[in-house]
Amino acid sequence: MRFPINSVDDSGNSPLMIAAREGHADACKILLQRGADCGIINPRGEAAISLARKSSKCKAAEGVIFDHLAHSHVLLGEDLSKHTREGRGSPHMKAVQMLKSGLLTWGKSTRRNVACKEAVAGPSPSFLKNRRKVNEAGDEMVFRVLTETGREIHFEASSASNLELWVHGINLITKQATSGVW
Repeated sequence: MRFPINSVDDSGNSPLMIAAREGHADACKILLQRGADCGIINPRGEAAISLARKSSKCKAAEGVIFDHLAHSHVLLGEDLSKHTREGRGSPHMKAVQMLKSGLLTWGKSTRRNVACKEAVAGPSPSFLKNRRKVNEAGDEMVFRVLTETGREIHFEASSASNLELWVHGINLITKQATSGVW
């Protein structure tokens, strides 16, 4: 008898949650590849990633699930606050999305499609210097994207967890795009 991949047991745990809690990284990877949902929450308010984080034997499973979450997050995209002119200009909202090719896009013009080299949490020193002139707080949610052409583009995430997903996801997809391995 076959069960749906996102079925839950009597305790409200899905197969992905059980594999994560037990530290079976390979099982987590297979389940995610087959369409397992990371967003299922059991009655105790736990998701697969939180179950993996609770146990010391689950670091590999946690990594697999976090990679999947970050990868999915940046491919879906999100509205982020984009800073202009190295922090001197006014930040404004843009729908930012990463493409599997390694391009980061936030508009229709090709100038708004940049090939990423890496993403780094935190603002650059020049950004900090320029923002102090504007006297605006909130730099703890800022991350910067370094492009293949040497540009630095600063974005502001809505939360620390989104910042972590964006930085990790951009770096993951950039690595996959340059190596050709999916």
